Amino acid sequence: MMWSEVYRPMRVQQMIGNEGARLAVVKWLSGWVDGSRPLLLIGPPGIGKTTLVHTLSQQFNYDLIELNASDNRNKIGLQNRIMPMFHNAGLFGRKMLLFLDEVDGISGREDTGGIDSLITIMKEPTIPVIMAANTKNTKIKDLAKICKVIELTSIPPRLLMIYLDHILKEENEKLSPDEKVSVVNNSKGDIRSMLNNAQSKCAGYNSTHSETFEIDIAEAINGYFSKSELEEAKNFLSQADAAYLDPRFGMSAEERRKDMINALFSSIVSSPIDLSGLADALDVLSKIDVIVGRIGQYRYWRLMKYLDVMIAYGLFSSTRQKGI
Repeated sequence: MMWSEVYRPMRVQQMIGNEGARLAVVKWLSGWVDGSRPLLLIGPPGIGKTTLVHTLSQQFNYDLIELNASDNRNKIGLQNRIMPMFHNAGLFGRKMLLFLDEVDGISGREDTGGIDSLITIMKEPTIPVIMAANTKNTKIKDLAKICKVIELTSIPPRLLMIYLDHILKEENEKLSPDEKVSVVNNSKGDIRSMLNNAQSKCAGYNSTHSETFEIDIAEAINGYFSKSELEEAKNFLSQADAAYLDPRFGMSAEERRKDMINALFSSIVSSPIDLSGLADALDVLSKIDVIVGRIGQYRYWRLMKYLDVMIAYGLFSSTRQKGI
């Protein structure tokens, strides 16, 4: 099992970093009354926003209802999902807590009133509502005005190093000082990323890429599908700033964006590819997805290095000149 799941905090006190912000969130929930302003958590991926909400719901005995706001982008979708919770809050006599993640993902030209609708809905909540965003920008400026805003920051390297040493001791594993520094620095304050990388290193698989060769995953995917030569296409995948993640262990917004299978899937299904090509491509991705799950389940990290090659060869013939 992944360390990020084994050592997932069960109580707010077990989390590291952002002590002041965590205390403010606890005070907000403990003092919540009908009609209180929603809470908006703002901070980079992987610092514990979702974990904080989960631990709060357990400690305060709330039934947690979790939605990804970016999956319900328009006015009708948001109203249909949220309003029944507000209207039936006391129906079963249980305390409910609504968590809306990635609210900064609902603003945009395609959203047809999504953010405006959310602002209207959140003016009179009948249950506690916590929302989360990765950045504080103009997209959610108006939403922030009706919320209590609490900002969280990346976990400092010194705290990450202390926490990493603790985990390694618990697992009876060792990394060299240089390896630990590399793991901490590459995590960029993301605890889950740090633990996943450390576990991979201990198992003999180097999950971090050389920064010299990394290119953004969007550019890598476009490069792969645009090349007519197999070797050139394969090089784009091998140089991508991406990873193969098991969704059973959770993903932050940034991890989901950099997930290779998810990125390839999104590009393929949103393209004008013919049905035969689509079926072949999705068949390849589904098999890779199963392999990734088994690698994580049985900790066969050394097999990860073959995934780029398997995808490059598997998808190549069915996706050339298909407008992807």
